[in-house]
Amino acid sequence: MNSFYECQFKYYLNYVLKLKDNQSTSFEDIGKLFHYILEKQDDKDFNFDTYYDSYIEEYNSNEEAFYVQKLKKLLKDILDINKENLQYTKFNKFLYEQEVKINFEKPLKLYFKGFIDKIMYYVENDITYVSIIDYKTGNADINLNNIEFGLSLQLPVYLYLIKHTDIFKNVVVVGFYLQKLLHESVNAKDSYYDILKNELKLNGYSLNQQSILQ
Repeated sequence: MNSFYECQFKYYLNYVLKLKDNQSTSFEDIGKLFHYILEKQDDKDFNFDTYYDSYIEEYNSNEEAFYVQKLKKLLKDILDINKENLQYTKFNKFLYEQEVKINFEKPLKLYFKGFIDKIMYYVENDITYVSIIDYKTGNADINLNNIEFGLSLQLPVYLYLIKHTDIFKNVVVVGFYLQKLLHESVNAKDSYYDILKNELKLNGYSLNQQSILQ
């Protein structure tokens, strides 16, 4: 949808004529690696080193293997910081890479679905409070002013799906956010960990209800 509204000819080349470059970019490779580890982090048998090293075995060239090994410390720190931040919130349940699907039976048998990187939620007084998070390893931003032009629709689409799915009951969406995982500044020598903590802060929109946000 974003490609279509950016340039309809680009959409035609990519999705109708199927002329997209099949070779993945380095950002795509990094994104797959980071998404995989972040998805598996709560597995009972999860061991960061084992999962990470097993994943990068598929990289055949020395250049690729060297590069993804350099990212190992960064990803481990991201996991630690995200875990550390849980002490400040009631959100204590998680779904990763969650498929959310809505069926439309009439007039045609259609469905609308998406895969959400991370859903944080908690239940209180029969109300399910939900926070939607999408990971980004490349450049990304969210601006609701772009919606009328058909742009920046990903998180609002996730919001629609969550509100209309039967996965949760009595849903209140507290917010939807991007979390950028790669940053130029994380290479700074001074206060690396503090810089990374600041860069990992969620960027998005929150419900304007102080009692809930508190």
